[in-house]
Amino acid sequence: MIAFDPDGRITVVNDEARNLLRVGTVLGSRLDAVLPDGRLRRALDGTLTGTNLSVLTDDHCLVVNRMPVTLHGRELGAVVTVRDRTELIGLLRELDSVRGLTDACAPSSTSSPTVCTPWPGCWTSATTRPPSSTPSSRPAPTRRWPSPYANG
Repeated sequence: MIAFDPDGRITVVNDEARNLLRVGTVLGSRLDAVLPDGRLRRALDGTLTGTNLSVLTDDHCLVVNRMPVTLHGRELGAVVTVRDRTELIGLLRELDSVRGLTDACAPSSTSSPTVCTPWPGCWTSATTRPPSSTPSSRPAPTRRWPSPYANG
């Protein structure tokens, strides 16, 4: 959280905002003296308007919200919340990967059963036989892949 007075000077900044913004002692400073011009500074100073503004920095994916503070119609400044969504974005990407793997493993109604292994490209049909084998009434055995977790 970071707060500004009506002239745009920083009046309060908590440790988390200080870490996310990579700023030191900034109380009494204006944003243009602390941060270079860019989307982050424009989101903090109110030039960019809206809620849940996404801002990418070198290390983080931030969500910024700015609310004006008024009392009896008199502007007292603004309070800005800065939230780190880097870990959430990473988890969402991982979830998308798992969904893709799950979709690839889901058998279709017209295909033979599929055996999924934890290694991409190692899908094998349960009814596939080696090319040199002769047809039989039983499907060929499915190759068993060694577990990467087995002691060996």
